[in-house]
Amino acid sequence: MSSNADKEIFQASVEPYDNVVLFKDKKNVYITDNSSNGGSFNSQLQFDLQNLSSQSNWVSLKEAVIQFPIKQTITNTGSGSQTPSQLGIQSATLKNGFHQMIDSVQLVVDGNTVQTSQIYKNIDTQFKILKTWSKDTENKYGPSIGWGLDRNQTLDTNSTSLGNLTLGTIAPSGLGVSNTNVSANMPNLGVKERLDILNIDTTSFQATTLGNNAFAAGLPQVDTTGGAIAQGSDCFCQFVLATVRLRDICPFVEEMPLTRNLRGFLYINYNAFTSTVVSNSSGAITSISHNSIYGRTHPGMLRLEDNTDSQSFYPSKSVAATWTLKTEISGIKSTGCPDANPTINYARLSVPYYQSNPAIDQVLSQKKTFRYLEYQVSEFDLEANASKTITLTPGIAGAQSVLLVPFYTAINGTTVTPWQSCFDSAPATTSPMAKLKDLQVLVGNVPVFANPITMSADMFLQEIAQNGIEGGEVNELASGLLSQKLVNEWYCYNYVNIARRLDTDDGCSRSVMVQCANATSLPMRVLAFVHYNKEVTLDSNTGQVYQGRL
Repeated sequence: MSSNADKEIFQASVEPYDNVVLFKDKKNVYITDNSSNGGSFNSQLQFDLQNLSSQSNWVSLKEAVIQFPIKQTITNTGSGSQTPSQLGIQSATLKNGFHQMIDSVQLVVDGNTVQTSQIYKNIDTQFKILKTWSKDTENKYGPSIGWGLDRNQTLDTNSTSLGNLTLGTIAPSGLGVSNTNVSANMPNLGVKERLDILNIDTTSFQATTLGNNAFAAGLPQVDTTGGAIAQGSDCFCQFVLATVRLRDICPFVEEMPLTRNLRGFLYINYNAFTSTVVSNSSGAITSISHNSIYGRTHPGMLRLEDNTDSQSFYPSKSVAATWTLKTEISGIKSTGCPDANPTINYARLSVPYYQSNPAIDQVLSQKKTFRYLEYQVSEFDLEANASKTITLTPGIAGAQSVLLVPFYTAINGTTVTPWQSCFDSAPATTSPMAKLKDLQVLVGNVPVFANPITMSADMFLQEIAQNGIEGGEVNELASGLLSQKLVNEWYCYNYVNIARRLDTDDGCSRSVMVQCANATSLPMRVLAFVHYNKEVTLDSNTGQVYQGRL
């Protein structure tokens, strides 16, 4: 029996020579958003796709990326001048993935809304990446989208785990869950990776060698100002040119073929937040508040570390102080930290287009029918050790899966909304060890499981297996970034495949209900996503969209 290696050598030897040239040119077109003005943005990015309408060029929205400037500042919002006791270039950074800036996405093609605007798009995108990316994909694309997987690893010679830490270590009093450490016994390696990529000092080797070309080349910059900071002035400013792949946040374009004569609009609502820290004259934190400017989740992280990391931030210990972290999309420079510069002061959509050889024009001209995923999202509360039955939707056709994402709403005496906290890694993670039990999903009043379950790491991996290449059954092509340790600690997702049914039942509308219980002694809120199929037909030659199959 010949080996696979022998077969590969043989196949390469007898394979006919392919001299067909498919395309004669490939270029990129940049579409600037319609909503910004001189670096100022107002809750939504808008892109007119009319510039993509061409009778000769084939557009590939699947390869499109969105770029926009992210600005983070730490500002003295107290009375009088204040001097931080700690201030460094790593005082603040971003949560995992630039898509954490995205709240919802709407895509209109040929006058048809092919992707509806649903909130918590960043959480849906995060899970999609976690379950479908391979390690190779993560290594290749992760740094370009601001990715650094949140995970803890002990530095102590006495091996430990997250479960062995004290409640006060995981959730310091007044802060809620804090996962910003990079130097303590259980550092967050994802934060460290993002700091290495995103937090580059304006006085560093990069600045010395590249000068003003650093920001022009799209490299991140951080500027800090020491000493006494006047009221209303910044002591820290960070600019990052964010890149988000359109295919990650818009399932329609992931299935979309090359198209010409494309017309439509893309609308992106984004997240922007502030977090205010108030301390007394001895440096003790007396209050913390998180407030939305736009959107629902906080995309930034404040590294509030007292005497543990000289590059982090901590207020004065001699006078009462108030400091505010602000994370937003903005291209306006800081007057207090003038050496940090945005690469661009607008948002842009970069889309490649191809000029085909006439011989393949006819092949590309097609009416292609395809399916893609949309979702409905809802939320419900679970008291400590309590159970609940809830209807997620009274009726939906083409249901594919149910995703439950649990977060604590109170921990260590502090009431929190984790996805709005600048100390928590949520919503890029769930709350730590936030487990559900006695889980049952009913589709059309028919239970999915023979008996209620508590989702183990092994069962979770089985449920997402069909999302991998070749169904996750080929080891060399398996996908998914979550190990058993991660599923048990920071990624307590409950994912249930409800797509199995007869073809004759495919278009039937059925209710989806969930029964579950809180397995912890802490109250929690659960975000519930019901994913379902939509089917459209796209005329790749005219850019027309038809609902369903022709």
